Amino acid sequence: MKFGNKLIKLRKEKGLSQEELAEKLNVSRQSVSKWESNNTYPETDKIVQICNIFDCSMDDLINDKVEDITKREVQEKKKYQIIVDSFLDFIIKTVNLFSSMKFLDILKCLFELGIITIILIIGGILFIGASEFIFNNIFSFLNGIAYHILNSFIEGLFTLIWLILSIIIITHIFKIRYLNYYDEYLAKNKKEESLSIKNTESSLPKKVYKERIIFRDENNTPLAFLTILSKIAMGILKIFGMFLLVGAIFILFGLVVSLILFISLAIYSDMFKGISLGLFGLIALGSIIIYLLGSFILNKKIALKVTIISFILSFLITALGTGISLLSLKDIEFKETTSFVKKQEFKENITYQDKMFIDFFDYLDKANYIIDNTMASEDIVITANYDSAFHNITLHKNNYYHMISINAHSIQNTHFKDVYQKFIEDLKRNVISDYASLKIEDLKIYANEETINRLLDNYAKIYLFDTTPTANGYMINIKDKKVVIDNYYCRIYYDIYNDSLNVLEEGCLCDKEVLHSTNGDKIIYNCRYDE
Repeated sequence: MKFGNKLIKLRKEKGLSQEELAEKLNVSRQSVSKWESNNTYPETDKIVQICNIFDCSMDDLINDKVEDITKREVQEKKKYQIIVDSFLDFIIKTVNLFSSMKFLDILKCLFELGIITIILIIGGILFIGASEFIFNNIFSFLNGIAYHILNSFIEGLFTLIWLILSIIIITHIFKIRYLNYYDEYLAKNKKEESLSIKNTESSLPKKVYKERIIFRDENNTPLAFLTILSKIAMGILKIFGMFLLVGAIFILFGLVVSLILFISLAIYSDMFKGISLGLFGLIALGSIIIYLLGSFILNKKIALKVTIISFILSFLITALGTGISLLSLKDIEFKETTSFVKKQEFKENITYQDKMFIDFFDYLDKANYIIDNTMASEDIVITANYDSAFHNITLHKNNYYHMISINAHSIQNTHFKDVYQKFIEDLKRNVISDYASLKIEDLKIYANEETINRLLDNYAKIYLFDTTPTANGYMINIKDKKVVIDNYYCRIYYDIYNDSLNVLEEGCLCDKEVLHSTNGDKIIYNCRYDE
């Protein structure tokens, strides 16, 4: 039986006219008539659609040796071909559909399918939970490994069943709600295009613009609750998009300011040339993001092709700038600076009190204790050098610990010109220094020998350190804290002289742990509230 005869038979069995079949295939009635007359053959994609419409295989349809394509055994034999063809057709239609939809309609579609997915997930949890409940009651006599194996098998089986069922439901709803409408839309446009071509008097070709599909028409309105939920979700997304837009604008402004700064430095180093180029690319990317967010919030149409091309170019520029910067790093030396921008000497006199020690561990790990027996027994002099362009040194007294701490506070920079000039000088030598690392240098503590020994004895109660004799005193090098309090909001302090904790509120418990090392014993208190 020839192809045309089979097509006539299948069409009549389905109760379709030539016009109705032509609409489903998005072709003219004359094309169907030519196929049935065996004058021409349809294209491959149309054959696939015909197979889907009449539930037959391609071989059954085009093989003249197959006489009766309605036989059950022949259909079963070639069913896998129909499945593959229909799946490929589904994928192609879906891709074409989304490429033809407006951005907001895509979001609505995904939101609807997301709501259905959530409902199915909840249903699946209830379904699997009910199956496990039934299993536990039926097979309660089992125990041990046999029970766990069978339980896992039943749970996996019911999960698979629900997963397959969910995929079928979601796909079917998507087909009814969107793909069928897409087919009708294409058929309608095909008819209008044919009529337009026939009625065109001019022979000059005209450029045809592909319009976006508007979902949905009045005859295919969505469920009311989905419409309300979609509007609520879109409103929330737009509010969130507005926050993102404001943040993106501030970031873009910062990038522009940074670009201006790095352009001024680009003449001194290739690294800053690369950074400037990379920042230019980031500014372009930021502008694209702002454009997309603005279009989404204001429901404006997006120039998709221009946006994609701009995004790719911006990304390539950013990558190129990053690559140049990374390659130039091999010529740059990063180091802690050894010279001050604005050198300042610190000097302060204090009076020794019982149990006092001088703490500087947060800012320096070494100090030079200098013996001067001409000084009075209670007098102490502390001196140091620091960079006044970045920091200021003050002394702070802590009565809990009998501690005088040396603090190097960051200050508002009043020497920007000097710092910038020093930075440029280093940059010309391919050096970038960490000027902020200059906090305290050459810390010296002057006192008579008796006072220094008392200070070191007190210091040893809370820190582990090495002592190295010098020509006029001692150099100490701090290794670690001797006592560490791991405190979860408990109000406590450590009494170093009695080796005890003073708890200032009820309900706080502390466990003591001792760690032994070559530098001495380290004590850790783990404190917490008793709940």
